[in-house]
Amino acid sequence: MGRHPRNPADFAVAAERAASVRAASIVSAHTASQIVNIVTVLAADQPAAVAVALAVVSDALTHPVASSIR
Repeated sequence: MGRHPRNPADFAVAAERAASVRAASIVSAHTASQIVNIVTVLAADQPAAVAVALAVVSDALTHPVASSIR
C-alpha cells in the first residue's frame, strides 16, 4: 500500500486527478485532523457508483502528488 499524503492539500490534488480520469468529480474539505471528500459520479446503479468512489480514494492514497510547499 502507498504512503499516506503528507497534508490534506496534497490529498485533495491527488483525489481530483484520480476523479478526473474516471469522469467523476470530488469536493474536498479538511480540518487539522480530518479530510472529508465527496465523490460524485453518474453510474448505472449504487454498486457501480461505490466502486468508482472507492477507486478514486484508493488512487489518491496510492499515487500521492509531491507537495508544492517545502
